[in-house]
Amino acid sequence: HIYILIQYMLEDIVFSRKVAGLYREDKKSCSFEFVREFYKMYELNKRVGVQSSVVIFKSGEIDPDVRYDLEHAGRALDMACLLEDRGLVVYLLPFTAPVNAKSFVNRMLERYEFLEFVALKELKEPILEELLARLER
Repeated sequence: HIYILIQYMLEDIVFSRKVAGLYREDKKSCSFEFVREFYKMYELNKRVGVQSSVVIFKSGEIDPDVRYDLEHAGRALDMACLLEDRGLVVYLLPFTAPVNAKSFVNRMLERYEFLEFVALKELKEPILEELLARLER
């Protein structure tokens, strides 16, 4: 566990450099922090087998008052990305296996009736766009 924690902290700097090439401000869909954390969790899975989950919901137009709640609905480590142009709300659940993420899905569906569950996947791609493209096939 200590190795995983040290790996997580040390590679934050390295990942920022790697992710900079994947992140374009002019075509951003998610924050740099989300993209960086997504990539970090992918690398941790690849290197040491740590599972993280990605949960995707479909949503109509999001009321500005609800936006903040959606972005902060998870635990402290969880991150949200609202892809409003696609009508999607994406959650990254670091260090959470898909089997354990099911309770998060159920809680979100109970709390926000306007959300429609799309997918729950183990994070195995380095960037969100690859995961979304795989879902569309």
